[in-house]
Formats: sequence, C-alpha cells, structure tokens
Amino acid sequence: MEEKTEIEILIAVVIILLVGGTIFYHNAENFSILDSFYLSVSTLSTVGYGDVVPHTKIGKIFTSFYILLGVGILLECLRLFTHNRVKKGIKFKKKKKQN
Repeated sequence: MEEKTEIEILIAVVIILLVGGTIFYHNAENFSILDSFYLSVSTLSTVGYGDVVPHTKIGKIFTSFYILLGVGILLECLRLFTHNRVKKGIKFKKKKKQN
C-alpha cells in the first residue's frame, strides 16, 4: 500500500477515534461535547491534565483501552510520517548529487 494512502487511512482512524471518544464520554460520563472532545484529545495525546476525568467504571475501562489503541495508532502515524520525510530527504540528496 502506498505510504500516502496509509497515512490518510490512519488520520481517518484518528478522527474516528476522536469522534467516537467524544460521543462515548458525552453519553457515559454526561460531559459536555466540548469537555468530551477535550478529554479525548488529552487522552490520545497522553497529556492528561487530570482536570476532566472519567468517573464511572465503564468510563475508566473504556479509557484504558482507548489509551492503548489510540497511542498505538498515533505512534504509527508518526512512524509513517517520519519514514516518508526521511525517504524524501534521501531522494533529494541523491538527486542533488546527480546534478
């Protein structure tokens, strides 16, 4: 699969995770949409300020799996992006040497 396509798919998955997390926290924890989105972003980015946290058992269980899944996907996005940038840099250097 082409790297650009892989990155696009992973970005779509991250967006789905953010939307899904926002909907879950809004329904399960009765947070506002903004607080739910904020918690989703801070959880996936591993910042986790602790000002908005899940209080229900299901919310805590969901968050545990959400972190594992989300961080893995975000790391894969970072790996693909970095790999793509390094590859472009190598191609640029080879092209520059040929001229």
